[in-house]
Amino acid sequence: MRPNLKHLNFWLEHERRVLQVLTIALRLLRRESGLPTAENQINRKLHFHILRAIRELHEQGVELTFYPIYEGNNQPDASDEERAAREGKRPDFQFGLIDHQEPNPDASAKQYVVECKRLGKSGRSDWVLNTNYVEHGVVRFHVEGYGYGKSGSSGAMIGYVQNASAEVVLDEVNQAAVAKSIARITLSPEGWRRGGVSTLTQRLDRTVRPTSFDLRHLWLDLVNPSDKGGTPQVRS
Repeated sequence: MRPNLKHLNFWLEHERRVLQVLTIALRLLRRESGLPTAENQINRKLHFHILRAIRELHEQGVELTFYPIYEGNNQPDASDEERAAREGKRPDFQFGLIDHQEPNPDASAKQYVVECKRLGKSGRSDWVLNTNYVEHGVVRFHVEGYGYGKSGSSGAMIGYVQNASAEVVLDEVNQAAVAKSIARITLSPEGWRRGGVSTLTQRLDRTVRPTSFDLRHLWLDLVNPSDKGGTPQVRS
């Protein structure tokens, strides 16, 4: 069956707005001095910058009806007759909306799911950031046990590039993806945004429905350009 174009366009507009908000919020986050190193602490700061970005757009006349759900469990999906394992998993952010064009009201609640991960050199042999971006990030959109983005056509990941060049990070992330038989991530034609937000794309062929899934990537460059050693502009 062909996808319903009304539903697809509805979802793509929701995604466009969410990515717009996230890009503004990440730029606001980049302006902070002394950002923490830990992912969860950065995410919490990002949560409030998302709210500020929504207010900024509102003041420009852009009306947004969604808001971020921070570390909330995956929501039930109408295709699951009983509570699924994925309902116990917690994406970093979800942006929900009601699709009144959906014929089945049980399936009208939809969530745009966003997962965040650190990128760069971890300094630990047992926790390799660029590998974990795939194994504990991308994979969660790929397998039924996590089921991130189930019943949606797309979702997003945020990468905090802390202490390495984006080119090296992308190469190592793609090596990890290939090792998991997952498609490579591709940099957008706009190229790298030094000190800013770079956009990348990835088409997943996954076990979760829908099996064809577009995973967007927003990578925030947190490397201090004045530090030739590549030390991140963060603290513990």
